[in-house]
Amino acid sequence: MLVLVLALGLAAALALMAMLLWSIAFPPRRLWPPMESTPLNRMTVWALTVVIFASTGVLAVLDWNASGWPAALRWGLGGTLIVLGNVLAWRGACRMGMQATSGAEGKLITDGMYRFSRNPQYVADMGIFVGATILSASPAVLMVAAAGIAVLLVAPLAEEPWLAARHGEAWARYSRRTRRYF
Repeated sequence: MLVLVLALGLAAALALMAMLLWSIAFPPRRLWPPMESTPLNRMTVWALTVVIFASTGVLAVLDWNASGWPAALRWGLGGTLIVLGNVLAWRGACRMGMQATSGAEGKLITDGMYRFSRNPQYVADMGIFVGATILSASPAVLMVAAAGIAVLLVAPLAEEPWLAARHGEAWARYSRRTRRYF
């Protein structure tokens, strides 16, 4: 069971990474952000994302504390990162709106969390992955979490040229003063 869940999580991350790399290499035929936001492409991206996060959770249960880390570290640091990451990720999703979070064109947001990072939701999701790895102390979780973090690090490279084309000088000013991640 552990190997199957691990394979599913890694396959979903690989599919998203392929989609992003294609979009970076071939912007006129990009897959992300999609040329046209449809229910099918929104479902596809969300389904792959959910598989990565869900497999992380299932692996955490199946391989719980395989590394034998102390509970205080796991729950203190790992639990905090998971809770804080979720609060920030969902706050960003609500602020941006689910359509724009799913790849539809939206307005340029530069205030709130977006004053400090052009991608606060991705940073928060990375925190969730790091927290899950620490909390579970699982090498299997580490593998899927690392793949998920890699996807989150590459995603802005596919999105930002699209944002620059959509928002012009406003994007240029924003990107000059605000860091991509932290």
